[in-house]
Amino acid sequence: MGKAYSGKEVCQGCGKTGGESWRDSRNSLCDKCKEELRAARQLNRESTCEYIKVKQHRYAFNSLSFDDNTLNKFVIDLLGSLHNPFAIPPNGFVEILPNSGNLQCDFIIPTKTFDAVKDFVLKMNDFVRDIREKKEKIPYQAAKAVQAEKDRIYNEGIAKGRNLLVQLNTGNIIIEQFNAVYDYKEKKEQ
Repeated sequence: MGKAYSGKEVCQGCGKTGGESWRDSRNSLCDKCKEELRAARQLNRESTCEYIKVKQHRYAFNSLSFDDNTLNKFVIDLLGSLHNPFAIPPNGFVEILPNSGNLQCDFIIPTKTFDAVKDFVLKMNDFVRDIREKKEKIPYQAAKAVQAEKDRIYNEGIAKGRNLLVQLNTGNIIIEQFNAVYDYKEKKEQ
């Protein structure tokens, strides 16, 4: 870093001498004036940008429960980060996800960012809806799988029972052999 100017020449922005306000050279602006100039340029860029007024419901993702507010909060924070309260939007407003009720937030955001934000929010809404639909199907799928397993076990038991009866009837197995293999009284006592 170079030497700071500390002479008697005044800053062209604020009028302070080099000794009162630090600056690079005799003809440059002081740091405070440079920062104000940067802020003015940014404000000028923002004021020439077109804006749109957006209404967003705090709980727009009705596919989520009110207990899980992460996605809703993220979208509100996203719109809040784009919000420029000093911009003047055209009359009227748009809604990204239509909702009713009084839990609406108003945001004034640059028009050029609206389409990207809307696409993001709509894709997230579809994603959340798909998850909700899959989650709703889980109990039915589980009940169906449990019933199928019950039916399989029942049918297997019937087949084994028939097989034992056929073996007893044909003489391939006698009652004593059956009782030796399937002694239910001993198993119950244990």
